Amino acid sequence: MSKILPNAPWRITKFNERAIHRQWWRRKIDVKAPVVCENCNSGWMSRLENEHAKPAMKDLILNDNLAFLTSDRIKSITSFAFKSAVIADHMSVPTREPFFSVSARHAFADSLQIPRGVRIWLAAFKEGGHGVFRAIYHPGPANAVRGFELYVFTFGAGFLLFQVVASRWVGPEPSAAMTATQGGVWNKFSIPIWPSSGDTVTWPAKKQLDLRWANEFAHRWKQVSVPGHWLNV
Repeated sequence: MSKILPNAPWRITKFNERAIHRQWWRRKIDVKAPVVCENCNSGWMSRLENEHAKPAMKDLILNDNLAFLTSDRIKSITSFAFKSAVIADHMSVPTREPFFSVSARHAFADSLQIPRGVRIWLAAFKEGGHGVFRAIYHPGPANAVRGFELYVFTFGAGFLLFQVVASRWVGPEPSAAMTATQGGVWNKFSIPIWPSSGDTVTWPAKKQLDLRWANEFAHRWKQVSVPGHWLNV
């Protein structure tokens, strides 16, 4: 994906929990994670990136011109988004167990099937030249009847931002999957694109994010509201 990006100049920003910690400049962004086997990297992952993600995402990375995203283009973007989320999750191993099950990962590798409980949103930077790559885990409320956990992966390059939110139950899994929905304040900034309705999506959203608001976007699931009957009161 780095081949899409122009070679100058990119401001790299390292955040601590809430604020900018350090910034520096590079002429090229080339983030590599040594968590992928060679067969996957040169096989299905390479095909996903070259045949789907790059054609679907290139214009969105390089400019914020109005774009109409078809369901096929959305599928390409969301497949790349979920693949990236899995890789980012594996960068935390062995500190923690992988968030996604072996069966879910294999199903995605075989057929690009995104597992249930995953939601994806699309947003945009106000200006290009930024990059974001953040994986954050949030436990559910301590007084929840049944425990759950959220995994949030936020990726940005150029003008494009997307966010993958996955949820899972802690302990035996009920038949029903959780559904994460963004708060109303974010509806002007980010567009839900997965699960796909099949409709064409207009991008960018009404409002675009600067770097500090992109950090807020990455952390927006730190506190969540749940139905009252989920809680021990």
